Amino acid sequence: LVVVLVGWLAVVRPEAKREGDLLLASGFETRAADTPERIRHLESLPPLRMVRHVEDGRVVFAMADPYSCKCIYVGDPEAYATYRQRAIHWEVGDEQTQEDMDEEGAGFDRGVWAPW
Repeated sequence: LVVVLVGWLAVVRPEAKREGDLLLASGFETRAADTPERIRHLESLPPLRMVRHVEDGRVVFAMADPYSCKCIYVGDPEAYATYRQRAIHWEVGDEQTQEDMDEEGAGFDRGVWAPW
């Protein structure tokens, strides 16, 4: 079991780093899980899956990375559009389509990570 887990982490961490680099290059910002509340919230979000959150008419996209940076990446619709374009261009293997995205934000709580 330990060998399988270590092997899985060896695959996930480079993927997480690559996704993180792409998100940052696309205009996303990071928010570190640096408080107990943020750590709990990070652990409750689907890892390496983009979620869309709408609050007061404002759309925010977020991706939790518990593997590489132990943070979330947050961006606006423009950053998300840039990310999608670059993912296709760079052939990063972006398997999650707009239709796959959880419209309810998968339990994302913007207040935990504010301000932005």
